[in-house]
Amino acid sequence: MLALALSRALALSLSLSISLSLARSFALALALALALARSRTRTLARLLALASVTGVARYVPECYPGPLVHAEIKYLMQYMAEPVRPLGVIIGGSKVADKIGVLRSLIQKADTIIVGGRMAFTFLAALGTEIGKTQIEEKWLEAAREMVHTATARGVRFYLPSDILVSESLDGPVGMRVVNLSKKCCTADKPCVPAGCYGVDIGPRSCEEIAVELARCNTLFWNGPMGKYEVPEFGEGTTAVARAFAASPGSTIIGGGDSVAAINQLGVASKMTHISTGGGASLELIEGVAMPRTAPPPPSP
Repeated sequence: MLALALSRALALSLSLSISLSLARSFALALALALALARSRTRTLARLLALASVTGVARYVPECYPGPLVHAEIKYLMQYMAEPVRPLGVIIGGSKVADKIGVLRSLIQKADTIIVGGRMAFTFLAALGTEIGKTQIEEKWLEAAREMVHTATARGVRFYLPSDILVSESLDGPVGMRVVNLSKKCCTADKPCVPAGCYGVDIGPRSCEEIAVELARCNTLFWNGPMGKYEVPEFGEGTTAVARAFAASPGSTIIGGGDSVAAINQLGVASKMTHISTGGGASLELIEGVAMPRTAPPPPSP
């Protein structure tokens, strides 16, 4: 109800903006902001989205997407819905739960899927690699196993790191070293990730193997870091992926977040086909979730 009221108020302020003084317009905007701030039922961001994207549009005779929305739809639909194959996708970050929907969708579209970041440990554990006390998402183990099997059945190349960088601290390099990941040489008593250590990045062999996989593809999409990228010593895997994207002669789509930071830090943003600013909404668009006010209008009677 608050979003609807906000929508009407915003639309009214738009229609009256010519006659209202600047001070009165500012007062109205401030009152609306305070109403939002007092809300206990929804987040501020959600209310703003509901009001500005779907609410105000009901009261404006003609509505058009802005240039950023237009670019997101154009590039994501053009390159992800009908890609020049092979299509390679690299997904990183910390939680499988955050990207389960888009991963399931991409298994139906991609030719190669590469998983890195902390979420890779959930997939590795699901497939039987002993990773010690490394944090995983227990409730998503079965889903991770199912996705790998589905990808294999469809002929999708599903890549997980073959080696990782470990550290005794998540805040910086303490006892940092590279360990191999293998179901053959690691046991529950002697896991691949040693006791007292954390997996903080993909290893050098994984960087090389991922570069080879990406070089095979004509269309590339990337979302999420390969390690704890905010610590410089743990960022080499993410930087290696950025270099591989920069070297690609094909179409390269960057899906936001730390991926964008890595591209910018390396100074290769101009070499990318498209850098998304849509965040999670862009992933939902790729997943196939209906996005408010982006569907084409119904045909005229």
